[in-house]
Amino acid sequence: MTTLSEAYTALSREVAASGARLVVVTKTHPLDTIRELYAMGHRDFGENRVSELEEKYAALPKDISWHFIGHLQRNKVARTVPLVSMIHSIDSERLLAAVAEAAIVRTEPVEALLEVNTAGEAAKHGLTPEAARELVGQLDKYSNVLVQGLMTMAPLEGGVAAAANVFCALRELRPGFR
Repeated sequence: MTTLSEAYTALSREVAASGARLVVVTKTHPLDTIRELYAMGHRDFGENRVSELEEKYAALPKDISWHFIGHLQRNKVARTVPLVSMIHSIDSERLLAAVAEAAIVRTEPVEALLEVNTAGEAAKHGLTPEAARELVGQLDKYSNVLVQGLMTMAPLEGGVAAAANVFCALRELRPGFR
């Protein structure tokens, strides 16, 4: 059986070799597991629920770079923005504006990803590709948010081919972004 340390070491090497950054999702995981990864040197952790993020933020070292990876409701923005380095799920201009307003008190902008619903699924959050193109042209209005890129969620059904289509559609939006 592979230990957490062995699995983390192998995965972090693979991710580092690709040039990507590994964000360990800690949803429902105990503090001891996060502390173990922290002791191995990991600092990027992701949460998808504000209440769980708040609990873990309060209990763990402050040099952790927290990422909010779930759907963020505007009424929870003020609680979330002070705790995170990046929000991975900006799914509307109204949410972007709320995040920018909450980030006024920060010394540096909050980083973000625009979530695009390239699958067109009604059950998924995200901007339509057209709305994403339009919003990218207006990012200068939101100086307290540094939009670093785009993200999407693959469909649960349809396998690799369906996922590939969704991510290819997202890549087609990239030339208009920066």
